[in-house]
Amino acid sequence: MQNKSLFLKYNKVTNESFSILSQLFNNHTISDLSTFGKNIDILSYDQVDKFLTPLLPFSTIFIGDIFWPTGQNICKWCISHSVSSCFIQHGQWIYVKNKMNPRHLPSLTCVYGDNIANMVNSWPYGHKSKVVSTGNPRYDNIEINDNRHDCIYFCPPVMKEIVPSGPDRMDENSVIAVKSLIGIDRIAKLSIHPHYREGWVDYLHEWFPEAVFIDQSENALTHIQQSDLVITHRNSTSVLDAIACGKKAILINFNNIITSFFNNGYFKDFAVECDNAQSCLKYCSKYQVGHIANSYIEDAKPYLYLGDASKRIAEMV
Repeated sequence: MQNKSLFLKYNKVTNESFSILSQLFNNHTISDLSTFGKNIDILSYDQVDKFLTPLLPFSTIFIGDIFWPTGQNICKWCISHSVSSCFIQHGQWIYVKNKMNPRHLPSLTCVYGDNIANMVNSWPYGHKSKVVSTGNPRYDNIEINDNRHDCIYFCPPVMKEIVPSGPDRMDENSVIAVKSLIGIDRIAKLSIHPHYREGWVDYLHEWFPEAVFIDQSENALTHIQQSDLVITHRNSTSVLDAIACGKKAILINFNNIITSFFNNGYFKDFAVECDNAQSCLKYCSKYQVGHIANSYIEDAKPYLYLGDASKRIAEMV
């Protein structure tokens, strides 16, 4: 009989991953950390204990974040109760100061691609947790196509972030970058998909009146597959979404007006770096759709291990 597994829903991307991965585990239960509302990231050990203990018995917990107090206390609880823990990277890391040597670590850490796995294994983290490049279940067996759709998908950088466990955060540089693209909806068919924590959606409607808007709760992948390009920025998980779908990412960091953890050029041929708004607008008005090379999946592996991530993860648990 398969040991019971517990999947802890956390945020949009994690929940999409777990809905796919959990299908490989006949004996599992799903619980949701969002029931804690604004305290979701800052639960004490006692709160974690009161939440998890009634759900026993289970042998493995799958979690989407281990760096905030909640995740640290879940890892600590697992160690105290001899329960395995599996952390699945849910998005691109935009800073690593709190990630190199956390006090409590999961048994298994599953990351997007080889580059991140090599980086984490070079830290103290990698000496205390098994770190493996598995890819992410969100992308399992996704269709990669180079069909022309005459549509551009735009995931704007977050301007006003609704933070679950603290005050909202304003990013003035993101506002500057987004406003500099006003008019792009008149030169190309544009679908705008605001980040699920974006608090300035009304402004996006005002600035891009000709665009089609996608509900924040919807899965990005379906819409990206029906687009030709993905406009985003270097820190966004939508860069990986674009790679997964075989689409070119158009990056609007604009000479680091929007700063990022990764350097200019990090994504090589998978992305186009725009120095300014004019270069972005020019590219989007005259773009061509390229063909998918036979080596595409192998070429993508440093950034994103495509294929059946769920199977890889399940085999290691």
